[in-house]
This record gives sequence, C-alpha cells and structure tokens, in this order.
Amino acid sequence: MKTKQGFTLIELLVVVLIIGILSAVAMPQYTKVVEKARLSEALSNAKVLHDNANILLLENGGFPAQDVNLVRDGNINLSGGDINADGWYATKYFQYFSGCGTDSCEIQIDRLNTSGLGYSLQILKHASTSNNWKKYCYTQSTDLGKSICKSIENQDWEYQEGEL
Repeated sequence: MKTKQGFTLIELLVVVLIIGILSAVAMPQYTKVVEKARLSEALSNAKVLHDNANILLLENGGFPAQDVNLVRDGNINLSGGDINADGWYATKYFQYFSGCGTDSCEIQIDRLNTSGLGYSLQILKHASTSNNWKKYCYTQSTDLGKSICKSIENQDWEYQEGEL
C-alpha cells in the first residue's frame, strides 16, 4: 500500500472555493464597518462645524450681514486635511463646507470615493422657516450609501435617496 503524499488538485480547488465563498460573504460587511468608522469622523467634524456656526449666530445676534465661509475664514480645527482652492476643507475621504449668509447657514460634508460622490450630509438653518437646524443625508441608489444614511436616521437625520 502506498502512502499518500500531498493533496490532490481537487482537494486544493475545493479549499480555494470555500475560502472564496467565505470572503465574498465577509467583504461587504467589512466594507460597511469601515465606512461607518469613517462616518463617525464626519459626524464629529459636523458637530464642530455646527457649534461654530451657532457661535457665529450668537455673536452676531442672528445671521451675518455678509456671507461668511466658516471653514476658510473661521478658526476651526479639523484634522487630516487642508483648505482647497474652492474654500472647502478636504481630507482623504471627505470635503467639508460651512458658511452663513444673510438668511441661512449651511454645513455640507461630501463623501469622496473612487467612483465619485458616495453620500452627502447637509445641515441647514433658514431664517424664514424656523430656528431649528435640519439634517439631511443624500445618496444615490447605492447599497452602501443607503445603509449609511439609514444608520443615522434615528439621530435626527432625514434620508433623501437619489438626490445627488
């Protein structure tokens, strides 16, 4: 009787197939977890921008007499990026804008990725409508964008599909 040495080609192919199936199942979940971690960075920076916009409104007793770009003109500390030529603060994954005009304030955070814009967070306050800030999460019909926007719906964010 011969002793078997090594594996047959069929055995190796079965193992490779099993590993492929397991990674195909795990990779989308991993991608969502990584994106949620990046989202927490964006939400943290959104809070900083929101607080600075509120300080501007309090210091002026309302909306300013002229447009103010809080990212470019303010003394706001965000980390991991620089202000670009358009007056946006750009990091590896996001670009941020915050500004107030004579009748409104806006904070916008766009998620940058290799295929274009993944989702956008927007916080608005208009003088004519109310004193409350409105929060929106816009996305195109992508599964990742949908899951991100839906994950923050219970945190006072409104989900707007297909709006980018």
